[in-house]
Amino acid sequence: LGQYPMNMRFYDKIPGCYTSTHCDGLFFSAEEFNDKVFYTGSANISRIGYYKVTSQYISSIDRSVISIVKAGGMVCLFTDSSTHTVNTKQSTLNTTRYGESFLTAPSPTKVSGNIGILRRSTWSYGENDTIVAITSEPDIKYFNGLNFSESLTDRLIRKSVIRKLKDSTVIDYDPTYGITLWGTTNGN
Repeated sequence: LGQYPMNMRFYDKIPGCYTSTHCDGLFFSAEEFNDKVFYTGSANISRIGYYKVTSQYISSIDRSVISIVKAGGMVCLFTDSSTHTVNTKQSTLNTTRYGESFLTAPSPTKVSGNIGILRRSTWSYGENDTIVAITSEPDIKYFNGLNFSESLTDRLIRKSVIRKLKDSTVIDYDPTYGITLWGTTNGN
C-alpha cells in the first residue's frame, strides 16, 4: 500500500504490449489488432506501466497500429495503409486541482493516408535517425519522421519481388552492406 499513491485510482495498467517505443519522457504502446495507442510518462516511478484513463491514450488512428517506432525525433504510428506521427516535444504538462502532474501528448498528425508498412518486421533503423521500410504500396522507402523518400527500388523489383513477399519477410539495414531482405516469394 505504501507504493500505491491514492491518485493511482485514476490510472489503469497499459494493456498487453505488441509494439512500443519511448520518446521524450513518454512510453507509447499498442496491442495487436487495436487502433488505440496508450502512453504514460516515465518520470514518476510509481506510474510506469499505468496510463491516466481520462487522457493518456490516442484513439484517432483510422486502422490497427502495426508498429510504433521513433524516427526523426517523432513517435511514428504505422498501420497497413497510413502513417501518423506524434511530436512529443509538444507534450503538455498538466496539473490537476489536487496537485497531480502528468504529461499529455499532442494529437497525431497524419503524414500519409495511403502509405503504411507491410508488417511489424518490415522496418529497420537506418542512418541519421531514419527508418527503412517495406511500405504497403509495396515499395522500399526511407522515413525520417516527417515524410517518405522516393522509391529505393525500380519498377521491375517492385513488381517481381516486393509485391510477392510473404508474411515472414524481415528487412535489415547496415551502413556497410545496405538493405537486406530475408523472406520468400513462393512460400518455401
